[in-house]
Amino acid sequence: MSQSGQQYLFRLSPSGTLNSIFELPQFEQYFNFFPYLEYIAWLEVKLSYMLDSIKQKLTQINLSKATKHKKAGVLILLLKEDHEYKILFTKRSSKLKTHSGEVSFPGGKWEEEDKNLYETALRESNEEINLEINNVTQLGRLDILLSRHKIEVNPYVGYLEKFQHFKGNFEIEEIFTVPISFLMNQKNISYKEFNKKDLKVYIPSWVYNENRIWGLTAMITADFLNICFGAPTKTDINLFRTYNEQ
Repeated sequence: MSQSGQQYLFRLSPSGTLNSIFELPQFEQYFNFFPYLEYIAWLEVKLSYMLDSIKQKLTQINLSKATKHKKAGVLILLLKEDHEYKILFTKRSSKLKTHSGEVSFPGGKWEEEDKNLYETALRESNEEINLEINNVTQLGRLDILLSRHKIEVNPYVGYLEKFQHFKGNFEIEEIFTVPISFLMNQKNISYKEFNKKDLKVYIPSWVYNENRIWGLTAMITADFLNICFGAPTKTDINLFRTYNEQ
């Protein structure tokens, strides 16, 4: 112990003299920080594992051939918010002529300047919600679905590396996120049954903070959760790969 009564952690120098490295209280504070470092490292490992798992599962999908219909690209954007992993959705303006008031993923129709449909999804997301496209890591894609308007919808999956604030354009009434844990909970899902091609078809839907996720958006959400997280959501999604195709 030093003359001042303060405790030190010492080391022996090459010359044989004792040199203090830390005052002991400082060392204890440093040592007690280790669990936090371990927790941060564990979170990084958990995130890395989740993203790698999603990538791997998406690469195993046998994608359908492109159809003759007009094409669109949409983005399933994963992000971390309030210590939870969530999916971003938009609610379209009630003033629009088509899809007014509906919940959807950001995205839109392919345009000639787009190199591919992933670029379409990014461009439209930038226009609709001010997404910083350089902040997105592409994880893969889901198989196509065909909308009731005969649009071939190509869903892409991306992860938002750094959280950003979003701002909708005139097409967007609201931007909101839904925890994956909420979507995975079977108690939060309701199903609508109808007949298609003489078969009973189940369409899932969720209601989150008064926003109803249904229709094609719900089908894409269920497809993503079933493939990437092993969710048991009932869906007859393959019937919509060739919808209106003859």
